[in-house]
Amino acid sequence: MLDSNAINAAVLFALLTSGGDALCVSHMAPVQSQIQQARGIALPSQAAPSKKPPLFSAPGRLDMAAPSHDFKLAEESEITLRPHAPGLTAVETQQIQYQPDDVASRQRPHFPEGGAVTIPISYHPDGSATIKIVPRLLGHIVLRINAIFPDGGTTTSEITLNIRPSDQSPEKLIVSDFPWIRTFLDPKEPVRSLTVRAIYKNLKEEVTIDPSFASFHVRNANNSAPVISMDATKGLIKPLRIGDALVETSFGGWTNLTCITVNDHYDPNLRDPFDCKSLLRPGEKAAMSIRK
Repeated sequence: MLDSNAINAAVLFALLTSGGDALCVSHMAPVQSQIQQARGIALPSQAAPSKKPPLFSAPGRLDMAAPSHDFKLAEESEITLRPHAPGLTAVETQQIQYQPDDVASRQRPHFPEGGAVTIPISYHPDGSATIKIVPRLLGHIVLRINAIFPDGGTTTSEITLNIRPSDQSPEKLIVSDFPWIRTFLDPKEPVRSLTVRAIYKNLKEEVTIDPSFASFHVRNANNSAPVISMDATKGLIKPLRIGDALVETSFGGWTNLTCITVNDHYDPNLRDPFDCKSLLRPGEKAAMSIRK
């Protein structure tokens, strides 16, 4: 095994005795470089990165052109930008939705999963610039764009877009997190709701579907009074009497089945199995996605 101390001494001796021998200096340059790097000494080629300029507000530097058509859910669409300062290469985008009664105050924003991303800007020969977004919600959404220019200037712009269902069918329809929902007549509890989500092949995240864009049909036992009532615009369930009901939720060419069981009163020890078997047709089961 080589003695590292002996090697270091030999290297030092060579450096001290090389004098003006250019050949020796040339051969020892890699060794010097390694020694300098090991000691944390910056070499000429290791220039420190330039500092970014401080950020400052620069309103009005970026405008968005209002689209002349509606966008489609889960489909890539272009938006035209008008930068008023040079050097912008990408922007941060955020999709936001507010309830109809909250558009003015904007106190309850909803941020869909996957709706906040950084998007590159494409410049075209005619001088125009565009970005491509993929809408994550149906209905009216606010698209917010945050831009940082090379000189540190920052600006924020917003535009409202109308998003309608896609022409492509989703890969799957998901309703709520369980194939059944249990509710009670007593005590009176908050009205339950069905959450509707869809999976599209070009997106990693599930897309939440506003219930007003889906349709609901309730199956009850033959010749029996309704067990529940449905607010089809909001997906809300109201229990009416003890029993089982099967809700068919349809969207984008798919139907999903959810069993609703209504009990007389809340009982934490209740272990009765969820039924709805009498309401299922051959080959069906709760939570199954069925292509129409």
